[in-house]
Amino acid sequence: MATDGPTPKPCDRKIFKNGTPILLIDGASNAVEHWVKAVAKRSRVEVDWHYSGGRAQVLYLGDSHDRARVEEAIIALEGTLKGTILQRFELGDKGVFRAI
Repeated sequence: MATDGPTPKPCDRKIFKNGTPILLIDGASNAVEHWVKAVAKRSRVEVDWHYSGGRAQVLYLGDSHDRARVEEAIIALEGTLKGTILQRFELGDKGVFRAI
């Protein structure tokens, strides 16, 4: 349940299942939702997020070129995030609570 407005839609199932983790964010759900949508739009890559252990885990679908575009969008939009980037995952990192 969101505490900063309406509850955002759940993470896209395809991205949740097959996405690659790129960030871990501390932020309210609607603030994260709006920011992640802006990253997706700017990068032209499928990007979504879900909470993992109370933190927003951001995932993307794509190859290394897509990842580079997402990283560029993150850098460009970082100042607009109403939250804190806690961790940037390296390529190959499993993310938080995703490794079995």
